[in-house]
Amino acid sequence: MGKLELVRSYNATAHLYDDRYKDEQMPKISFLLDKIRPKEGDILLDVGCGTGLLFERANCRLIVGVDISINMLREAKKRAAAESKQKSDGKIKDVELILADAEFLPIRSESVDVVVSITALQLSGDQESAVSEVLRVLKDQGSFGIGIIKKAKIPNVLPKGTEIHNVEVLRDIFCVGKKDVNKGKSDCCERSE
Repeated sequence: MGKLELVRSYNATAHLYDDRYKDEQMPKISFLLDKIRPKEGDILLDVGCGTGLLFERANCRLIVGVDISINMLREAKKRAAAESKQKSDGKIKDVELILADAEFLPIRSESVDVVVSITALQLSGDQESAVSEVLRVLKDQGSFGIGIIKKAKIPNVLPKGTEIHNVEVLRDIFCVGKKDVNKGKSDCCERSE
């Protein structure tokens, strides 16, 4: 499926996404957030944020959601508004939404503490470019968690030391690691089954 068809499909079905996929996506979100443990003061980037399901679980200073579908972002905007109203501690979670392609993130290099992408990057035209963009915007020693459907190829551009988790009950393979400018890219990653 090309990008134009992908955008059309997600724009047409955005209002149904949570009904169809929330029960599948929330365990993936929980798994990755438990692995990378973002801090309250972090800037977190959610690449392929969809309807903003991650907003319910992440507690960061700023969450930036990027998606290629305007209607998915409209749903995410509704969720972000509801989240800010429901906070009982008086803290309003700051959420910014950006319409963009994962292969061309309009975000300054080395400006983000944590990047999460769940079941999205394999949909890009060039998954390697999308992962390179994730690493470009991530600060040195910043954490990333990427979920990729199991039938997709694991990107070759992941940093050395990236852990690969294949959780049987979840439909994704998870790539978890840190950006370390002192380490190069590796031909293989550490597998954790």
